[in-house]
Amino acid sequence: REGTGPDDDPLLRSQRRQRFEAGRAEGFTEGIATVRATIMCEILRSRGIEVSQADLDRLPALSELSDADIVSAVLDSESAADFVRRVRRRLLRDRG
Repeated sequence: REGTGPDDDPLLRSQRRQRFEAGRAEGFTEGIATVRATIMCEILRSRGIEVSQADLDRLPALSELSDADIVSAVLDSESAADFVRRVRRRLLRDRG
């Protein structure tokens, strides 16, 4: 009477759940990177260091770095270019 739908098929139901969970994890990772970038920019600006969108585009995946590494790079940097360099160096160190 009600008919059947995707949730009535165990395989389709499982695939939909997997896609949902993968999308949720991806969104969470992107959200972390966005929040970190916003906080970094504000701290750098408060120190008199202006950060452009081009500087942000040159940054590697911030979600791969620890909060301590990001804060250390923000506080130790003398310019936007120096900040990008420090972040890249920390990321390479962690991967190496």
